[in-house]
Amino acid sequence: MKLSRLRNTTAFRLSLLLTLAFSLFSAGSLYYVYWTTDDHVTTQIDNRLRLESDVLIKLYRTRALPALLTTLQQRNVEDRGGSNLYLLSGPDNSQLFGPASRWEWPASTEPRFFSLRLDDLVELPGDAGAKRPMRVIVSNLTNGYTLLIAHDISTEKELLRHISSAAVVATGLILLFALCIGVFFGYNVLRRIDVISSTAGNIIDGDLSQRLVVHSRQDEFDELSSKLNLMLGRIEQLMDGMRQVTDNIAHDLRSPLNRLRNRLEVTLLDGRDTEEYRSVMQSAIGDAEELIATFNALLNIARVESGIDEIDWSEVALDEVANDLAELYEAAAEEQLLQFTWQCDEGCRVWGNKRLIAQAISNLLDNAIKYTPLNGCVSLSVLKKGSTIQLCVTDTGPGIPAADRDRVLERMVRLEGARSSAGNGLGLSLVKAIAGAHKAKLILGDNEPGLKVCLDFTALGASKVSKLLSERS
Repeated sequence: MKLSRLRNTTAFRLSLLLTLAFSLFSAGSLYYVYWTTDDHVTTQIDNRLRLESDVLIKLYRTRALPALLTTLQQRNVEDRGGSNLYLLSGPDNSQLFGPASRWEWPASTEPRFFSLRLDDLVELPGDAGAKRPMRVIVSNLTNGYTLLIAHDISTEKELLRHISSAAVVATGLILLFALCIGVFFGYNVLRRIDVISSTAGNIIDGDLSQRLVVHSRQDEFDELSSKLNLMLGRIEQLMDGMRQVTDNIAHDLRSPLNRLRNRLEVTLLDGRDTEEYRSVMQSAIGDAEELIATFNALLNIARVESGIDEIDWSEVALDEVANDLAELYEAAAEEQLLQFTWQCDEGCRVWGNKRLIAQAISNLLDNAIKYTPLNGCVSLSVLKKGSTIQLCVTDTGPGIPAADRDRVLERMVRLEGARSSAGNGLGLSLVKAIAGAHKAKLILGDNEPGLKVCLDFTALGASKVSKLLSERS
């Protein structure tokens, strides 16, 4: 895996951003710990120095200068570690106790604190301990005397240096760990992307049966893969449908085209009288009308699926539409010596396109009458079933095998037993498209014997009508 690809991954970049943000936050937090520790240590030392200074000042005020000098001498002897330093100077800056000071302390009514190196504070005979850090308190006594107490803070400064070093190391480790996490996540993202890319490449090469791997952990990649698999399945279905449509068009349209060509060709072989020419022309017109009907049906399906007719939608009285068509098709059924019955509940109202719904019912009744044998039965019903209005057309014809019911809804599909009859295999396809446009459920079932086709519409209430009309306006 190339490093440049890894650097370009979103996961790696996000990891870097999070690393930078977390490192800045960690560095700020560690600096705060360092600063508060330093402040706390300094405050503790200052409090101790102030307490000791107050004791010595009180001693000076109560027992005068000799007692102060004696006490300073005792404390200097007791301080075997040399961590404290005591200086006492007179009114003329003469050194009364301790080594000679390098500083002249201005008079002040309040004690003052300083942080200095030892060699900046006093003159030393050698370099031993000259750079030790010292915390100093300077207090002005009465009569012009100045008391200075210094404490060696080397141990405290060493502790702070350790804390600072630990903070730097910790920040570095955090950066390194975060970078490793970024590389890890970037690698995993690229690995998943490579799998998707490889599968997509196979699909582009023509293998539409390929699907993306979906793992059991159901992360965002698995969710995306599931959606893509559904999309690929739909694409494969559409491509198969296109191939099927192409095959069926080639098969079913070839016959009327051949008949048209043969009639015209035979007519031109010999001289004919006017009536013979008229008869051939009428047959040719019939073949052309059959072709036009097929293409019109295809255009109607495309029009319905594209939603062009949705602008003409309104409240439709499904029972009234069914009653009107039933009266029309009753005569056609009687001509075929069929028994035709219908039943429609009143007040069956749906939201849709009246012309399209009438077209769907007409196609179902046409098929039922066409495929029902003599003395058979055809029925139409529109019934209320709770919040659903069910429109059903039944017949006592040969029916459709369960294995072929999904296939007959595709365009230009005709079962072997139906190829000898007139038609183009688009009737049920148009019904399916109209049902989909109205969000109605299309069900093909057994009528025992025959076929039962039902369309389940959502019933339309008054409040629903008002809402749909307001949305439309």
